[in-house]
Amino acid sequence: MTRSTATQLSFSLHSAANRMVRLHKPILEPLGLTFPQYLVVLELLDGGPRTVGALGAALDMDTGTITPLVKRLEAAGRVSRTRDSTDERRVMVDLTPAGRSLEAAVRGVTGQIKTACQLTDEGLDDLRRTLDALAIAPRGLTAPDAPADALHLAERDNMKIGVIGTGNIGGALAGKLRAAGHEVRVANSRGVEGVRAFADKVGATPVDIRGAVEGVDAVILSIPFPAVADLPKDLFDGLPSAAPVIDTGNYYPGLRDPQIAEIDDGMVESVWVSRQIGRPVVKAFNNILAYSLAELGRPLGASDRLAVAVAGDDPDAKALVAGLVNDVGFDPVDAGPLAEAWRQQPSTPVYCCDWNAQETRDALALARPGEAPAKRDAMMETLAKLGPSPTHADILASNRVVNAPT
Repeated sequence: MTRSTATQLSFSLHSAANRMVRLHKPILEPLGLTFPQYLVVLELLDGGPRTVGALGAALDMDTGTITPLVKRLEAAGRVSRTRDSTDERRVMVDLTPAGRSLEAAVRGVTGQIKTACQLTDEGLDDLRRTLDALAIAPRGLTAPDAPADALHLAERDNMKIGVIGTGNIGGALAGKLRAAGHEVRVANSRGVEGVRAFADKVGATPVDIRGAVEGVDAVILSIPFPAVADLPKDLFDGLPSAAPVIDTGNYYPGLRDPQIAEIDDGMVESVWVSRQIGRPVVKAFNNILAYSLAELGRPLGASDRLAVAVAGDDPDAKALVAGLVNDVGFDPVDAGPLAEAWRQQPSTPVYCCDWNAQETRDALALARPGEAPAKRDAMMETLAKLGPSPTHADILASNRVVNAPT
């Protein structure tokens, strides 16, 4: 009887891929390279320097795979990371002289593999064409999470980041981004002296709100909705177009905020924010509990890593924000354009439930227009049922029940 797996194309490809890796191992070990590192070196030989994102796209590797590869190659002295001379916000990866010294050996690997597989030149070309065709997704077949997978992380080292607002979310972000190696400036409504003690605590620079915007690579806007409307109308006029404004806010009418007619009539909260400041925004860090943001960040690849939804219209801006989400210990999940940011607003299924990346994608898809505001407006009543001092676990469990679609 023929084994079921033996009839599966996927199993044959899987077996062939494993054999290829095994065949490469004794060839690459003397060069000090793993198979994925060999691919990175080969790609850079054909066209460096490159950004990490560009390398990942060329090699069909996600950020969680390509970034550690580059870092290990850098530690081994095979690649270097330097700032782009035309745009200092971008970090470029290129081969070092030690890396380039491997060129002859690396380019000779294919010939050794061809010999080991007993392939002729014609057979090798036929096989490559067949596999290349399979590597392209058949028309009409798209992975359900393709939009999320399309969210690339833009690697930026030592960014200049302005944080306006030092409450629970803004304060936590300032500290974590500073710890991640970024240059952070902080501002709040109390002026330079009013924010100095906090700045000293986290290692940031105290500034006024204009100092938080001038010459930075990104601005985090983490203030209540009434304060957004009161910001100077020209505050962001000098901010480069490539520098995103990240809106972390949430609208709580009757609890903290006055009623805002446009939002009450259905305008997406971040669209309203964008119109107030006269500039596009990226929505992020609004759907995570303050305790989770401060305490539950995990390294890239950790099995218990939580996710943060990111919505916006500019792919480059979203990629940069996704990189910051990763820097503070969370997986970024693409929530679509800004018009879809209602899916991560208060009391939606994704809101403050500590979901992982796949659960976050699922929760975003479950959101129903018009359902969340009534739950949001009853939030204080819901929290009161938890008693005078609810724990993080209590709040989390309540959110997961209450925010679920009805």
